[in-house]
Amino acid sequence: MLADPDGWRPVSSNMGDGIKTDLVIRAVSGRLECAAETLRIRPVQTGKFNSTFAVDGWSSPLIVRIAPPEDRSRMLFYEHRMILQEPEILKAVRQKTSIPVPHVLSMVERDPELGRDWMIMARLPGAPMTGTVLTPEGMARAMRETGQHLSKIHQLHGEKFGYHGEHRPMEPSDSWPEAFTTMWNSLIDDIERCGGYSAEESHSMRRLVESFRAELPEIEFPSLLHMDIWHENILVAPDGKVTGIIDWDRALWGDPMLDLAICHYCGITTPEFAEGYGRDLKASAFSTPLAKLYLLYEIQKYIVINLVRRGDRNAADNFRIRSFRMAQTLFR
Repeated sequence: MLADPDGWRPVSSNMGDGIKTDLVIRAVSGRLECAAETLRIRPVQTGKFNSTFAVDGWSSPLIVRIAPPEDRSRMLFYEHRMILQEPEILKAVRQKTSIPVPHVLSMVERDPELGRDWMIMARLPGAPMTGTVLTPEGMARAMRETGQHLSKIHQLHGEKFGYHGEHRPMEPSDSWPEAFTTMWNSLIDDIERCGGYSAEESHSMRRLVESFRAELPEIEFPSLLHMDIWHENILVAPDGKVTGIIDWDRALWGDPMLDLAICHYCGITTPEFAEGYGRDLKASAFSTPLAKLYLLYEIQKYIVINLVRRGDRNAADNFRIRSFRMAQTLFR
């Protein structure tokens, strides 16, 4: 879900499928080899793609995340089984930085009883910023620390560009322009397939990204991008200390400006955030054609989300219209 500062309604990507808590308890107790009656479970409303539960009664508090059914027709190209890449990413972040991220205790692929991929993680302290009232000083601290953490994330480098976790949604690339073009065109495929774009509209959007090939930066080292930094995925203590950065399954490797453009869209890039990140992030930094193209990559996905997951043609059309208005300002 994104909170749009321009007044667009937040859009949930909830897959809308219920999971019985008794099945979750049985699966967790079996994995942890403990008595099911000792565990207590409650749904967590944050996170709109996976189903998330808080579990108590074990030796420490836990989070259980369960992927949706493997229905590709209801997913973006990079979402199919994307939960599989999270454990390795979290492991790397934990080993190479001091960023507070969850420790994954167990990853289960295609559980025969739940019919899903799912994992158990240690539950971090704190609460999402979306439900936490902070003082001005606490908010400033939270934004500053978030900027510091994202800067460290972007200093983690991979060998290839694009999405190349265990879910393998694309062929990784040696260059960012090639990877981003593949990502963009794969997204356009998704939109056209569900009826969000006509064939002619899809062709126009493909021409747009091709016109930017010479302006997409040639980056030497692929940076880790979180791709979902917003208030719901930032855990804080009452004094504003950041106690967790969560929900890493959308991560990819590429240009940090793509991540920052999404942060700006979500209202994250405050002066305190910029101070922590260590870079001048005035509004002008996000008004360049490249930053707008990156934002357009993010915005277009809500056409698919509204059509196939919410059945809301009006909302999808609103995002379609907005996307083409942005595109018209970018065409060469």
